Amino acid sequence: MISVFTTVTLGIRLWRISWPDEAAVDEASVGRIVNAYIKGEYAFDAQPPLGKLILAAVASVAGYSGSYTFDQSDDPYPSIPYGSMRAAVSSMGALCSPMAYITLKATSHSTLAAMLAATLVAFDNALTASNRQMLLDAPLLFFTAATLMSCTLFTKCSPRPFALSWWAWLLATGVFMAGAVSVKLTGILTAAFVGLFMLQDLWRLARRESVTVGQWSQHCAARIGTLLVLPFVLYLTIFQIHFAYQTREPDYLNSAQAENDLRLLPPPFRHALVPRYPKEQQEVWRDVVYGSVVRLQSESQSQSYLHSFYKLNPGGSHQQQVGGYEYPDLNTHWIVILADLDKDEPEEIPSRLQYLKNGDSLRLRHVSTRRCLHAHDVRTYGSLQGKNLHEVTAYGGVAFDGDANDWWQVEQVDTDQMRETVDHDEGGPIKALETAFRLRHSSLGCYLYVSETTLPEPWGQGRREIVCRTDAGVTPKSIWRFTMNEHDYLPADALLAASPTPSFWQKFKYMHRLMWFPANRVESGLVPRTFDRFASTPQQWLLPNSVIPVWTGYMRQVVIIANPVVWWVSTLGLLSFIILKVFFVLRTKRGYLETGLLKQLKTQQLGNMSTFFAAWAIHYMPFFCVDRMLYLHHYFPALYCTILLASSLFSVVMEFFSRQIRYLFLSSLVILCISSFAQLAPLSYGSLMTRGHCESVSRWFNLLDCSIAPAVKYKLDAQHIPLSTQRKQRREEKGPSSLALQQEGAPTAQQPQATNGPILSHAGPDVDFLTREAVLPASASASALPQNAQEGIQGRYSSYRQAGIEKQQFRKKPPVLESFFPSANELQPMQDVVLLPYQISPQHWDLDVLNQMLGRWTDEHVLQQLHDLIRKQQQQRLAKENETGTIQESLGIQGSDTNLLPKRPPASVSVDAPPPPMHSQGLAYPADYEGRPDYQRREQMIAAAAVFAANKKAQVRAERDMLLALFPTKDNLAEHKAKEKEEVMRKLQKQKEDMASSRGKA
Repeated sequence: MISVFTTVTLGIRLWRISWPDEAAVDEASVGRIVNAYIKGEYAFDAQPPLGKLILAAVASVAGYSGSYTFDQSDDPYPSIPYGSMRAAVSSMGALCSPMAYITLKATSHSTLAAMLAATLVAFDNALTASNRQMLLDAPLLFFTAATLMSCTLFTKCSPRPFALSWWAWLLATGVFMAGAVSVKLTGILTAAFVGLFMLQDLWRLARRESVTVGQWSQHCAARIGTLLVLPFVLYLTIFQIHFAYQTREPDYLNSAQAENDLRLLPPPFRHALVPRYPKEQQEVWRDVVYGSVVRLQSESQSQSYLHSFYKLNPGGSHQQQVGGYEYPDLNTHWIVILADLDKDEPEEIPSRLQYLKNGDSLRLRHVSTRRCLHAHDVRTYGSLQGKNLHEVTAYGGVAFDGDANDWWQVEQVDTDQMRETVDHDEGGPIKALETAFRLRHSSLGCYLYVSETTLPEPWGQGRREIVCRTDAGVTPKSIWRFTMNEHDYLPADALLAASPTPSFWQKFKYMHRLMWFPANRVESGLVPRTFDRFASTPQQWLLPNSVIPVWTGYMRQVVIIANPVVWWVSTLGLLSFIILKVFFVLRTKRGYLETGLLKQLKTQQLGNMSTFFAAWAIHYMPFFCVDRMLYLHHYFPALYCTILLASSLFSVVMEFFSRQIRYLFLSSLVILCISSFAQLAPLSYGSLMTRGHCESVSRWFNLLDCSIAPAVKYKLDAQHIPLSTQRKQRREEKGPSSLALQQEGAPTAQQPQATNGPILSHAGPDVDFLTREAVLPASASASALPQNAQEGIQGRYSSYRQAGIEKQQFRKKPPVLESFFPSANELQPMQDVVLLPYQISPQHWDLDVLNQMLGRWTDEHVLQQLHDLIRKQQQQRLAKENETGTIQESLGIQGSDTNLLPKRPPASVSVDAPPPPMHSQGLAYPADYEGRPDYQRREQMIAAAAVFAANKKAQVRAERDMLLALFPTKDNLAEHKAKEKEEVMRKLQKQKEDMASSRGKA
């Protein structure tokens, strides 16, 4: 009978296995991981790797090289072995039917009951449709069924402990249990069942008088070794194989999903991968000194950089915003400066190099806005009721350079042990990439912390809230690293930073943190948003009224739909067992003694059924506590247990009837099950199905779509995958300009809007953000700018290649700061750039020159500086091209036509509207001026600079008014700073005394 059921179930599962010849839902996500294993690239998987490793092995044996890009569902498969991959998964699902037969026979049930269980498993439409796809449900069900079978066979061998068969089935239980946990995280429920089952078995042995203490200890040791140590070793081995096959960076320039996967990794983990683009690896100096320009990245699971820009918080203190941003840009650059300025060191950046050490107090000055990282006792936006959370902002202004709340203390931590490493007095060096640390506020005693709260739109722009938390502890959200470190005056022998290579245990722990925490799992992005209406609750799984569409076509569709006969029989068997259990409990309480069949039922069969009921409860009840969307396929392991329970109950109940009635009832039930399966078979195999046939079926299933050509195409979410082949072809036909104007809708949390920092986007090596925009006045419109300026403002890209630009090449030692207006191929160091007023160091700000500064801040002044810079760059480029003799080819002119350069700066431009085109101001340009990208770029720069000047002028005026209101005279300002310094020194002295006293007591 075992061979019969195996053959029949294999035929049911493998019939027309290559249809549909398109990627079904979730097959694309599984195929992406398979490609990663075959090509040796990293890809984040929200589930343990065994299921995908099996598929990758099958594909590799079949000759697949990972060349197909699993862009989305409904894409036709080329010549890839998808049939073999589906067949491998289907075969594992088909073996569940004979294993159900073996399980019931091992528990001393009748052959009829075992045949009924095998039939119900074989002819269920939901299991059939699910097992025919490249999904993880079939491997999980296979290992779950194999674990239950091994447990029952091990129990059958219990009269002969430590025999060969006893050891074989005990080892098999541990191996299959490890397989279940290694396929999906829900496999831990199977491990929980085995653990409780073995504890009950040990308790039963402990109550036997014939079992000595030594024998019981041997039983304990055998079970611990085979059911705890062995599965854990196998689980670690599978992850070791997983890490060995994912050693290279994926192609993150062409895949938004690959870029998102890399963002989830901490810096050490990512730097351990073999780079895909070696020339693009930015070199970072190891030693951090005062005056270094750094970037701080959090160790939290969602990549967050410490970010700020000139906009103010709408609530709280109304100071400058600070948040956690997913993409590095100019607004994530901070300068490490001294906190305590005295006579010996009057400047915030010392004249001689001073290295940052553990325990030092520092300030972090924002490069773009010149304000310092600040924390004070103000309630945060996302946690108004939290007493341990303090607001973090950027504070300071013209002539008023912050206060004592800008002081932070560096505390080095050990990320392996999650604790502080060395005492502050030892003063170990802080190294970029290598050193993990916390920032402790000197006054409040709180730590810089990445909150779970996402700042609201529109002002939040997809950023995480940064707070100062008193009870943060040593957690990833309070740990930071310097991932960028640049300084122009380091010695010639300065060393480059090397990120520490993570050990296996570090990788293992971090990957499980990513998999276990639902808030940071990207699995939700792999499920189409169209599927939300097909989500179900655990209460709905007991009845066959939930469906999951897998694939749709013209008059064809594949749907995971339950066989009503199978599901009703299993649910009725479950309810009948509960009633029977309550019946025997009440009779026992009243003192009744069972005789005959009732005694046999209570003493023998009820115990086996209780085992299946416990397995069902363990695989079903935890889903009531899961806070995420659930689907019908999550019930499959519990369904298998209820089928075993219902079949065993059938075996017991049929003992009260004659043999003829048993066969009649069994045959009727089997015929009814097979006929129901045949009725729904077109939905399981994707065969032709008439509308009338579908509508007759839909009476039982409300969510079934019976349109001839279903309108909904269940595709994967575009933000997690690259563009499909068809969209790439359309993009190439339209060209880059049409691509730049394509709008995909509002950015999501995974891909937030770009922040409004400098108006013109930075073109240096740090352009990693995916969106670009500029802010224009209300009276201005983007259409007033040239065409390429509109594209630069409105364009939204998911990769460099989509934007039609090449990745910038990094130099060995880039300057600390770069121009906001660099030329196409040159990066200007800061000393060659005209310093606008807001770029002047705060050390030179003074209240006396404030009004003079405002007077200089005019549109004509800004445009004059821009004009001089453009003219200088054009002259340098023309001189260089004249030397090489390529001026005619590059510009299409004769000689050095001076008309190409403006003769005078343009007139003053109103800040309420973009300036007129330069050729309308009397400047001579060639006839093809409108088509020249250089001149279009110039007009875009001038328009954006005018808007930028207006914004900065208003900001400086507001700061001046605030400063004058607080400190009417210079004497008040000096007195205030002296008091603040005295208060900070007093607090530091008290902290040192407290630390000394605590060490003395210790």
